[in-house]
Amino acid sequence: MGTRNADSVVGPRASMRRVTNLARRLTTASLLAALAFGVYTNGYLQQATDSVPSSLVAATLLTDGSFRLDRFADALREVWGAEPYFLSETRRGLMSIYPPATGLLATPVSALALLTTQATAPKEVIAVAHRSERYAAALITAAAVMVFSFLCWQLGFNDWLTVGLTLFYAFGSQAFSTSSQLLWQHGPGTLFVLLAFLWFGRLRMWAAPAGTVSFALAWAIAVAIRPMNVLLVGPLVVLALYRFPGVRAYTLLPGVLVGLPATAYNLYYFGTLGGGYGTQPLLFSAANLASGLPGLLLSPGRGLFLYFPVALVVLAMAPRRCVLRDDMARAALSAVILAIMLFASYEHWHGGVSVGPRYLSEAEAILLVLFGVAWQTLPQRRKMPLGVLCFALLLPYSVFIQGVGTYSDAPSRWNFERTPDGVAALWDFRNNPIVHAFR
Repeated sequence: MGTRNADSVVGPRASMRRVTNLARRLTTASLLAALAFGVYTNGYLQQATDSVPSSLVAATLLTDGSFRLDRFADALREVWGAEPYFLSETRRGLMSIYPPATGLLATPVSALALLTTQATAPKEVIAVAHRSERYAAALITAAAVMVFSFLCWQLGFNDWLTVGLTLFYAFGSQAFSTSSQLLWQHGPGTLFVLLAFLWFGRLRMWAAPAGTVSFALAWAIAVAIRPMNVLLVGPLVVLALYRFPGVRAYTLLPGVLVGLPATAYNLYYFGTLGGGYGTQPLLFSAANLASGLPGLLLSPGRGLFLYFPVALVVLAMAPRRCVLRDDMARAALSAVILAIMLFASYEHWHGGVSVGPRYLSEAEAILLVLFGVAWQTLPQRRKMPLGVLCFALLLPYSVFIQGVGTYSDAPSRWNFERTPDGVAALWDFRNNPIVHAFR
């Protein structure tokens, strides 16, 4: 018997460790996603208008082979008003003003629900589609939970920090009360924004065409789902073009391929590049910042720092600890600031019927990633008090807030009852959506 070469021993052992590590992480991420899905699907069925068109995409494709909502027009007007704001009369028929990408992603779940029922009348189809959309939204958001955990591991976070931040994202952010409950654009948007960050991280490890195409598809689909997401993935795209000139074509071409059908859809149905959004009045102005910025950050009805207070911790320490350390962290911080400023300049910064700052749902996931990056730079003596503050105090508080919004209909009723009177109600500390749940 001859002696073994050292490499033949170390190599297989290292490979085995990597496989074991991957299996353990995959199991952990799957369990977290399954837990999230189970929790998400046990709340009350929310009522909101923005998600209605996405919930009906499967129905229109199955029955009419198009995206037109003409067959449902009378029923929608009867339920949601004389002319629901989310509908637009176009030269091709009655259309949703929102991009169809969210509904397309949910089509397998929605189609299964429609095909297994006897619903044929428009009102019945709308009801079935509404019931099924929560399961599609929960499944998409649970997938985002899994991607979030893998992004944390990729950035070098240890298991405890990864699990803690994943629980924070799954149950202490808008993912709980918003993204997972209805087919808002936020759930699918966050999923693909996180995939863009995950694949950018892979791109930093090896600037190969295959990884670049995955990154490009992720950022392009995120923008197709919700055009405003260009602010969240745009800094990454600019950074990729600057850092990896050899794969620039792979960074942009897949985006063009995703953009072509989206552009064709907009031109065919609406006759404008902006699609349904292009038919709406422009409501963004720097003049709105004076009321929108404090409202978006501090108001008891929508304030980010009240509904997701860890954001204040992150924004206090991230600029100093992340900006000088990592280019991806700088891009992430830029993305968050751009998103906050955009929606603060929007006339309807409060986002209609929602619990907390719905418009910042995607940004909250990025804020948690920034927390992890900043955490790694802290001296050990400072980690303990910060960990107690964030995971022993702010996490239970945030889960409680999100849980109230998910399992009680009182916050939604508050929105329907109070916000039509104007934004003054959003500054009522004595009667806000959460307090209203206990009255």
